[in-house]
Amino acid sequence: MIKPRSLRWAMLLLWSLPCWAVGAQSLTVVTEASPFTERLGADQEGAEATAFVEMLIAQAGLSADFRFLPWRRAYRLAQLERDTLIYPIARTPQRETRFHWIGRLIPVRYYLFKLRARKDIQLSTLQDAAVYRIGVVNAHVHHEYLQRQGFSRLQSVNDNAQNVHKALLGRIDLFPLSDGGLLPVCEREKVDCSLFEPLLELTDISGGLYLAANPDIAPDTLQRLRESYQTLTDKGLRDTVFARRLRIIQDFYRQWPVIGTVKTAD
Repeated sequence: MIKPRSLRWAMLLLWSLPCWAVGAQSLTVVTEASPFTERLGADQEGAEATAFVEMLIAQAGLSADFRFLPWRRAYRLAQLERDTLIYPIARTPQRETRFHWIGRLIPVRYYLFKLRARKDIQLSTLQDAAVYRIGVVNAHVHHEYLQRQGFSRLQSVNDNAQNVHKALLGRIDLFPLSDGGLLPVCEREKVDCSLFEPLLELTDISGGLYLAANPDIAPDTLQRLRESYQTLTDKGLRDTVFARRLRIIQDFYRQWPVIGTVKTAD
């Protein structure tokens, strides 16, 4: 069953919940553990994506079992098991027919980062990065993208925090991360984010993070979920839940005013 992760989200959930919201059908929802999906310790911030998906499912009159898994496993399960949802997942042309897309959670832009002290690393094009050791997260959109570009020096791990630490230790030269992802990872890992800088925007995979469903999900269930997404969006609840995350994205561009200055991988 759905378990809101704070009183604040519970109050929003009660406001949005229809009186008939009893789980006539149970869904499996898969995601990875990250500051955007899961709270750790006494920290009551974060997990905005999970809070919104919980509300959306409740609004649709369904119930769900949330599973936090390494992304590769979550991604595979969402493609193989009916009545399975996955979030937050980047939407690309290559993934378009692998899922049903319920709704966008937040906008996203991806960048290649390096240590600011690594003055020897300079990129003019994406292919300039091919000679460097690049840390990626298994089956993440940036992993798929760089593989399609023919990159062979990719080192895969299970989460973004591992790549941040590997860069600090000199075990990788570059790593891709989103404009909304770097600051929360640094905060949770107690790392000084100013040690890093973005070098190149990965424009081909920038766009948005979504909630998506297995392609064989029942059509009536999919329709209920899409209608629930639209209802919450129309009520302003999507903007309310993601307000903190959107502020983090704004903070990113204040710290690194990269738009118009950082090269793009077109």
